[in-house]
Amino acid sequence: MCRFNEIIAEILCSLFVRLSMGSVKFFRTARGATTKSRPSARKSIDKQPIVAKYAIDLWFMEGVMGVPDRFAVEYPRRALELIEMLETSAREKSLLGSFGLLAASAVLTIPFERMRTGHFLHDNERDADLVKHLKALEKAAFLKAPFWRKAPEDGEWRQSRIMGNVDKAHRWLDQDGRDPRSEEANTIQTRKASQVLRVLRNALAHGNIIYLDRDGEEIAGNQMVYMAFLSRYEETAEQCEQAETYRLVIATEDAFLHFVKSWAGWIADLDLDRRVDSAA
Repeated sequence: MCRFNEIIAEILCSLFVRLSMGSVKFFRTARGATTKSRPSARKSIDKQPIVAKYAIDLWFMEGVMGVPDRFAVEYPRRALELIEMLETSAREKSLLGSFGLLAASAVLTIPFERMRTGHFLHDNERDADLVKHLKALEKAAFLKAPFWRKAPEDGEWRQSRIMGNVDKAHRWLDQDGRDPRSEEANTIQTRKASQVLRVLRNALAHGNIIYLDRDGEEIAGNQMVYMAFLSRYEETAEQCEQAETYRLVIATEDAFLHFVKSWAGWIADLDLDRRVDSAA
């Protein structure tokens, strides 16, 4: 996460240098563009230095979108645009996993929070479609859920359990004494989408995320390939005193980012579906 922030800082620093060398004129022109003239101003962005283009894109997108009508639905759409804008840089810097986490934290959390009737910003009439679609995930298989742009490939996702302490990844064992990262312990094929999403959301909320190398080990300095998400199985204080068990979901960094993009696009399309229904 720190390395990603460094990249953003480098982009901004380089931006100021490049702007001072010739891009200021364009930026002022674009900033003063009216709604009608924005399309022609937008075409000029591609002619700018790539670093300046990123910052101008961020400004331009915010200027066009403005205050959202449905934050829970429109925010994922904006996040998806940012993801597609910066994904190449994250890949080049070997920060794909951290980039996916950066995007997932809010993209996953906000829609689920807004669907709760107890949330102070929840609106029964406005959010009925959101509640309906998220509730449907309780019956949908994770690997065949409606949010996927493209179905996950074999081996990209795994789910199992860890019995006992999780501090040492090489000592992880499931309830049958097997390595929870093994194919024999993998139960992802039988999991509902809501079950997997619950683990991901809890892990993101509590920071229960572990980077693993290609062998599934947590060895500092090795190239990260997998991301492990952990959610405590016991929920009450009494249960926690009696045992320590964790639900475990593992995904490759590519697979996780693909999920985040699929999820954001699916949530964003809910608003489009509603408007189409209203116009019919």
